[in-house]
Amino acid sequence: MDGHNPRVGDIEDTRDLPDDLTPFITRTTVDPISGGAFSDVWKCSYDADGISTLVAVKASRFQEDYDLQRMKREIRREIGILKILRHDNIVPLLGRMKGFGRRPEMDCLVFPWMPNGTLSAYLKSRHNNLTVLERSCLLEDVSAGLRYLHSVPVMHGDITGVYLVLLRYL
Repeated sequence: MDGHNPRVGDIEDTRDLPDDLTPFITRTTVDPISGGAFSDVWKCSYDADGISTLVAVKASRFQEDYDLQRMKREIRREIGILKILRHDNIVPLLGRMKGFGRRPEMDCLVFPWMPNGTLSAYLKSRHNNLTVLERSCLLEDVSAGLRYLHSVPVMHGDITGVYLVLLRYL
């Protein structure tokens, strides 16, 4: 990299970002804003060249007695897979950082912040009352992302509404 710190919003290709984003990330909340069975998510700020951009930091959650080396291998494997994914319906990995979660020494994943939230939250806010066209658009976007993942091929885990984020409202 050439010494400057590119802004997330200006980046065409996330490969232009440094791998370790730790020095550029600032928490906007003390506690995670979301989470699932295996991870917690913090809303943070990526600061470079005097410009701030919101990002999501995902810290894996493991049992206390989990093998540390195995944890590191699993996170490295996930980072390796996410780094190669390039599709309009897949949120790009921006990089990794440390300092979050129950094991702050472990790598966390950094993604662009999706202000429209998850599909589950959107459906709940709309009381599951969507037009046929809105449902069709959502299904097309989700199926396009899945088609891409299966073409790579990537073995994915459970894909539910809490793991699907909206780039735009319908």
